[in-house]
Amino acid sequence: MTMEELVNASGTPERTIRTYLRAGCVPSPESGAPGYGDPQLIALLAIARLREEGVRRHDVLRARMAAMSPEALERFAYEDDLVEDDPAAPEAVVAPTQATEAPAATPRQEPAPVVVARKHEDWTRIVLRPGLELHVRSGAGDEVQRLAGEIDARYADP
Repeated sequence: MTMEELVNASGTPERTIRTYLRAGCVPSPESGAPGYGDPQLIALLAIARLREEGVRRHDVLRARMAAMSPEALERFAYEDDLVEDDPAAPEAVVAPTQATEAPAATPRQEPAPVVVARKHEDWTRIVLRPGLELHVRSGAGDEVQRLAGEIDARYADP
């Protein structure tokens, strides 16, 4: 496929594709190949997914994609947002947040228990101060929204 076709298929601007090619995030076309193909498209779609997850650095993009087999990378690239009722949906492991206030100065805290959450949930990020953020899941109940508003009002940078 041509660069124009790759741009249209991936939704990525040509300038960005060329940047990813130079950075090694997207594989160069094979020597003697007439243009771009599935490896480049899959890499661009996977990068778009990783960027949705907040990955921006080229070295992290390369490492995350290199850690996947070609088949896993292709599944990841083409995977639509997960439906919460889908029992076959892959899951991600995240640490829970605590609703209660932690003790002021504890020298050692036990690691938080691990809970399983579905990938690609929608969250709102509220920056309270540099290095301190509050994340609220979309569709959270009125009580959670009210608490998030109170926290934002109380602790946000003036």
